[in-house]
Amino acid sequence: MSDIQTLKQEISELKQQCASLEVSCAVNATALTMLVRLLDYDEFLDVYSLCDLLDTLCLSNPDPDWQERMIALSEVLRSQRKTP
Repeated sequence: MSDIQTLKQEISELKQQCASLEVSCAVNATALTMLVRLLDYDEFLDVYSLCDLLDTLCLSNPDPDWQERMIALSEVLRSQRKTP
């Protein structure tokens, strides 16, 4: 197999791994959202306090991607908050 073919194969495998990781992340985020929603409905969890903690945690890492994802998670969870 030539070097170019080997590289193409490696790129293809990496793309498959990335796609799998994206699906895993989406599944985990959905499961977390549903868990928070259930805990909130049963009043075992204050979603707003959790989101405030996530906002604080967001600032603990200077990486912009980390911060963006943490803020997005916090907003998703806030939007799932039951209405009083």
